[in-house]
Amino acid sequence: MTGPTIGTLNPTEPLPTVDIRVTISLDGYPIETGFFIQDMSGNTIVDMPCGSFSTPNEILEEEFTLEIGVYTFTILDDFGNGLERKDSFYRIDIV
Repeated sequence: MTGPTIGTLNPTEPLPTVDIRVTISLDGYPIETGFFIQDMSGNTIVDMPCGSFSTPNEILEEEFTLEIGVYTFTILDDFGNGLERKDSFYRIDIV
C-alpha cells in the first residue's frame, strides 16, 4: 500500500505565484510612511522606503506578484508616531 501522492515542483518550471494588494490609508505626513516585504530567508522582496509616498491622507493601493510562500510585512513610520489619523489602517489582500 502506498500513501497519498504529494505534488512536487519541477525545478525548471517557474513557481506558482499569487497577486497581493497592499492598501494603506496614509496620514498627513505620507513621506514618513514606508513598508517592505521579506521572504522566510530574510530577503527583501518588496521595498517601498519612507519617502516613497507624497499625497497626504491618500488611500494607497499597490499590487505585487509573489511566489507562493510565507512572507513578513513590515510597515514603517520614519518619525516613529505611526499613522496619525483616527481612521488610518493598512490591509493586505490576495487578489
